[in-house]
Amino acid sequence: MLRFATPVADASGNRRGILILNYLGKIMLDEFAAASIGLSDDIMLLNAEGYWLKGKNPDDEWGFMLNRPITFAGRYPDVWLRIRRSEQGQWQAPSGLWTWRSVYPLQSGTVSSTGTAAAAGPSEARVTSQGYVWKVVSHVSNDQLAALGARTTSRYAWIGATLLALLAVLSWLLAIALDEQSRARRLLERLATTDGLTGLANRRFFIDQVKQYWGSYQRRPDVPVGVLMMDLDHFKSVNDTHGHAAGDMVLQQFGRILRKSLRQTDIAGRIGGEEFCVLLRGSEVEGARIYAERVRRELEAEQIMIGEARLAVTVSIGASAFMPDDSIPTAAMQRADAALYRAKAAGRNRVELAESIPQT
Repeated sequence: MLRFATPVADASGNRRGILILNYLGKIMLDEFAAASIGLSDDIMLLNAEGYWLKGKNPDDEWGFMLNRPITFAGRYPDVWLRIRRSEQGQWQAPSGLWTWRSVYPLQSGTVSSTGTAAAAGPSEARVTSQGYVWKVVSHVSNDQLAALGARTTSRYAWIGATLLALLAVLSWLLAIALDEQSRARRLLERLATTDGLTGLANRRFFIDQVKQYWGSYQRRPDVPVGVLMMDLDHFKSVNDTHGHAAGDMVLQQFGRILRKSLRQTDIAGRIGGEEFCVLLRGSEVEGARIYAERVRRELEAEQIMIGEARLAVTVSIGASAFMPDDSIPTAAMQRADAALYRAKAAGRNRVELAESIPQT
């Protein structure tokens, strides 16, 4: 069983439960076994530590989950040394003819748990995509080789070519199964980090990003980070007058405006019903104000169609920036939020700067 898990939080960032997705690995292993029928009496799938995931003897399989000392690496140490060091190959050993090929289940940039019972903790169990490797191995015994040697050279060559071709097909089938696993993993990541309505970061993920930006700023205070707090004006009246479906359309349109104006180093998140926050790496408060004015004008000029009606929506924005004497990562957000309230008190549809930020 391959298992994925992610915490689930409410709109305030409080954890309410956990989402667990189980992928039945038996399907993938059954395809492996079916593809190897007629290929060899002894074809197996090994993990990076030399344990059997699939083998001739079911009692030897998945020993790392039960802390069993029986491994392919221990039974055939000379063979395992060659298999572990090379991507693919073939070797005539005293124990027979061995053929192998490497398979990397994880995508580049991802990490996983090894699943070994010997790991002392989560940090020791995590491996990178290049370190997480499986080996498809075929073994032809000396008796089988002797029988094959009695046939003609052309017949023997045909069998060898067929063996390699079927091994390639087997690797392809494994790649398909692992691609399904990768898609499931990406889906879980989107569910855990993205606001489903606007496509922006959700509150929990955005606050995590604030902490990361704050950590980078502490190391490099010469690289400023602008902070914007945004609130759609009179949004409640949109829901009350036109319905919640219209309100959702307004949120989606504002999310599109923010997404298309962000650089790769910036991030925007929906942190409340109609509340948004933006981090602008490399922007002083004046640069943040210019960005905010551009967003404000674009939304003001937008005409959102609600049935036959054209709906005009505006936004109030407070601008701030990280400061060297801030004691907590969210201090700049608090200043920007105070500036946002002043913008609303001054008539809405405007940008206000935080009072404690020097204005040039």
